[in-house]
Amino acid sequence: MLSSSALTALCVLLGCAVVFALLAAVAVIVLCFRVSSLENEVRALSAPRTSLPAMYDPDITIVPVVPSEPIAPAPVYDPNSTVGEMSVFDVPDRTAAKLMAIVANEMKTPLAQLKFISIKEVK
Repeated sequence: MLSSSALTALCVLLGCAVVFALLAAVAVIVLCFRVSSLENEVRALSAPRTSLPAMYDPDITIVPVVPSEPIAPAPVYDPNSTVGEMSVFDVPDRTAAKLMAIVANEMKTPLAQLKFISIKEVK
């Protein structure tokens, strides 16, 4: 009969052998799929093209659109600029900043374009 340490060593070796065998099997399967997909690509590329794709329409011409007037560049706004002073009554600064950000987001307007006069809590 085998000693407990010999039995443990045998189990470890057998477990490692099983893991390596499964890894080798997965590698072979992946390699087979890769070769198969490469063969399909070569076949598709080497096949003669007898017709144009179905979405091709020779009667359609693409004409670039040129604007009649030059487009004015959008104004550049400094995100660090201020519009003026604002009064905050009974509202923490962090809450006031969140409220201003929500209003600017809902209006889809840059915060630098909005002017807040005062923010106060309604009780």
